[in-house]
Amino acid sequence: MGGAILHKGKIAEMKTGEGKTLVATLPIYLNALLGRGGHLVTVNDYLSRRDAGWMAPIYHALGLSVAAIGHEFSGIYDPAYDDPHPHHDDRLNHFRPVTRREAYHADVTYGTNNEFGFDYLRDNMVLRVEDVVLGDLYYAIVDEVDFILIDEARTPLIISGMVEAPTERYKQFAQIVRRLTPGADYTVEEKIKNATLTEEGVTKVERILGIGNISDPEHVDLMHHIQQAVRAHACYKKDVDYVVKDGQVIIVDEFTGRLMFGRRYSDGLHQAIEAQEGCEGGAGEPDARDHHLPELLPHVPEAGRHDRHGQDRGRGTAEDLQPPGRRHPHAQADDPPGSPRRDLQERAGQVEGGRGGDRGVA
Repeated sequence: MGGAILHKGKIAEMKTGEGKTLVATLPIYLNALLGRGGHLVTVNDYLSRRDAGWMAPIYHALGLSVAAIGHEFSGIYDPAYDDPHPHHDDRLNHFRPVTRREAYHADVTYGTNNEFGFDYLRDNMVLRVEDVVLGDLYYAIVDEVDFILIDEARTPLIISGMVEAPTERYKQFAQIVRRLTPGADYTVEEKIKNATLTEEGVTKVERILGIGNISDPEHVDLMHHIQQAVRAHACYKKDVDYVVKDGQVIIVDEFTGRLMFGRRYSDGLHQAIEAQEGCEGGAGEPDARDHHLPELLPHVPEAGRHDRHGQDRGRGTAEDLQPPGRRHPHAQADDPPGSPRRDLQERAGQVEGGRGGDRGVA
């Protein structure tokens, strides 16, 4: 039942222990038979590699190749291969390292939403067709669909390009911000991580810089620098939003708490934080490419990157998947436990005292 629901592109909600990981192999295998590949999107590197290794013997026995994509890792399942650095979980030990392109051209590819998203962005920036790594975007199943396509999708994925920029300017404004008074010189909107100078704050900054009007077109770069410096100082906290390691500012993923090596805040904010912490970095980074994950995974029909897709949901409620003013384009279908017996259903209803319609979630 769950496999049929996912094959039709609907949302399958199943209880913990009902076999979501196993059920996903049914529609993935069916759609992969066309030779156009199938993707299974998970929330973190461990789950993508574990689930791929766990289900790989099934695909392998049926003649399909299986790959796993992670941060700085890509491998294809090979039962004859043993990882030279064995993991405690044997499901992780049989992935032979390959290029990212080879992994994406396997029959079935497991990976995280962030890795799929950033590889999609990089593919849109390459100059040669042979440098594109993603294969055909035909069929995908999204695990924890409410988390990936609603919660995490609020934060855009951004890749920045490096250009020259005066690092001393960031350091200068980091010093200026320390002389400002919260509340009087600037206000903070913590929910959206934004800070704005008050009129008193603007006047104080102009006096410190020795200029008449910071809003003049000739001073537009100064206004940008002071705004980012105030945001870095007031809205981003060390060891909460980022950590300083080996002289580098490393972003902390707000959902998982993991360090996001190689990722940088955009629009000069990262340089402002580096200047605040006294780190050397400092080159400017205009946004080269950015998108939200639903542009790759068709949460709405017009996004349509994958021709077909299923969505596996393990938590939340149906209402969570419907943003205000927009009806979710895919119907939800609860996956009933297999072969229910009337006597057991009646007994369960007596025990639960009328809670029969409340579905447990993972």
